[in-house]
Amino acid sequence: MPQPELRSSRRPMPMAMACCCRRSSRPPRRSRKIDRRHLPMAAAVRRSRPGLRRGPTPKINASETRDSGRLQPPGPIWRGVRRPPSPAGQRYKQERFSLMARATKIALAIAGASALFVGTQASAAEPFNGPYVGVQGGWQHDNNRFTLRGGEGGTTSDRMSGSSFAYGAQLGYDHKLNDQFVLGAEAFLTGDTNKVRSGDATFDGGRALGLLARAGVLAGPRTLIYAKGGWENGRFSYAVDGIGVSTNRDGWSLGGGVEQAITDAISARVEYRHTKFNSFSSSALDNALDVDSAQARVNRDRVMVGVNYRF
Repeated sequence: MPQPELRSSRRPMPMAMACCCRRSSRPPRRSRKIDRRHLPMAAAVRRSRPGLRRGPTPKINASETRDSGRLQPPGPIWRGVRRPPSPAGQRYKQERFSLMARATKIALAIAGASALFVGTQASAAEPFNGPYVGVQGGWQHDNNRFTLRGGEGGTTSDRMSGSSFAYGAQLGYDHKLNDQFVLGAEAFLTGDTNKVRSGDATFDGGRALGLLARAGVLAGPRTLIYAKGGWENGRFSYAVDGIGVSTNRDGWSLGGGVEQAITDAISARVEYRHTKFNSFSSSALDNALDVDSAQARVNRDRVMVGVNYRF
């Protein structure tokens, strides 16, 4: 007997909803773990980047030169990473740093010693006592006297003089005997701009140097009145009608002055000095003047202003 067909009163479910329900009913899929031990060697192990590797040194054939048109590499080729610094470069940097450090130490030592020396000398300086060095400059007058013997006029005399600016330096030492008296010695070197012309004759006063002694009396704690004298040597040049004669003559110098201490280490002075040089003669000068004998003597006067520094 055929069974009756059963029909449900519910409406059929759409296909999309059925698929969604079917999917949601499934359990979640688990991620599959990969065992690398079963993978091929090429996929499991990544080849690391090679380190410092030196390529082979190519062999250069003597026949394969620039003339043959084929150039070979000059040496080994470095591959991979940068070439490390050479030991020579590292030594150069170390030596350079060492030299800079030494130079810095020496400069600091010199600066410290200089500061200590200046401070010590400044505190030890005393007016008119101890060594000193200074400069000087002022007015100078040279008086030349010529004595001519023979010729048409018998014995005659002639003068040629002129003034100029003198300049120079001095180095000396003073010793204070007590609160009133000072003794000292001084060496000096001076030059001048003197060049006198008279007709065809020319006189040029050159350098002068000497060694003088001086003695002074203190008119106050910072004022010294002194006298000085000693040996001096001068160089002179004469020219007559194109004939030149040069000579060095010794002489004696005598003078005096006043020196005022500005600080314990610095002083200023003004002085006058007269110098008389020995006479001289020359056969070349005789021929130039057309006389039997020509004799020349130079007398020099100076008024000089100077500044001294004591240490």
